[in-house]
Amino acid sequence: MKKNIRFFTHTSVMWALFILGNAVIALPAADADEFTFLGYLAACGLGLLLNLIALPAAKRLFTGNPGRNMFIKVIRCTAYIITAVFAVFCAADTVSAFLRFIKDIVLINTPMLFIAAVFAAVTVYFATRRQEDVLKFFLISFWFALAVIIFFFIATSFEFNAANIIIFKLPDTKRFISQFMPYFINPVLPSVLLSVYDAAVFGKTRYAAAVSGYITGCVLLGICTVGTVLLFGPSLAGQLDYPYSSAVSTVSIGRLFSRLDGFAYYIYFICALTKTIVCIFLTRTCLRMLGSARAAKTAVPGTGSL
Repeated sequence: MKKNIRFFTHTSVMWALFILGNAVIALPAADADEFTFLGYLAACGLGLLLNLIALPAAKRLFTGNPGRNMFIKVIRCTAYIITAVFAVFCAADTVSAFLRFIKDIVLINTPMLFIAAVFAAVTVYFATRRQEDVLKFFLISFWFALAVIIFFFIATSFEFNAANIIIFKLPDTKRFISQFMPYFINPVLPSVLLSVYDAAVFGKTRYAAAVSGYITGCVLLGICTVGTVLLFGPSLAGQLDYPYSSAVSTVSIGRLFSRLDGFAYYIYFICALTKTIVCIFLTRTCLRMLGSARAAKTAVPGTGSL
């Protein structure tokens, strides 16, 4: 009990950083319009519902012993495979987005292979640590990322135009879906993986930590995404390859601090790293559980607990 209480905040900030993930790099999407904020709110609301359903489901599928019931074993093994495949996809998508950003904006003349090697080395290092250590790293990293996000939101707020998100009429179904889907695909749908992570690491459902972390992540991503739309307008924000990066590049403090982009780079790095590490852990855990379930007459409990 003490262990679960102690890691409550750690788990919450891990959820928040995972939600930001690579979404903070690319969103808002190319077809963003004045309904993008409405689409974002709807996606986040649906995501909360999905996670409230996924949390108890993950506890049943990824913890405990199924006994000798073959049907339950098949269901569990199917869940392991689907989760592992989806986690690999999310990790690959996150790494790809982060490396493209670094190559296009930060290290333009640096070979992509070198950038990938450095990120891979850092990822492997943290992916091989105990989850206690990784969660502590998430906690420390989160506070700096939070401070940077709030700073840039305030610094750019003086140029905001509320008319960019004001809705004068409700969108039709097709238009609403076009604004809803980019946020549902990323970060809402990948966030369901965190329910599995919670079950695999702690062996129980922790609704309070999950919900607080999910809401925190959605609020922070909303600050980054909607703030960009308020600054540039939906059309221009959608045309930019890296909207949030372009937004923070407008911030300067006198002649000495004319470009503060470097602080934002930390956000991209830590959020992409968090999402990648969690996905790798889930993939490894699911494959181990799948192998154990196939090798034994009875399924084995979830691995990776603290």
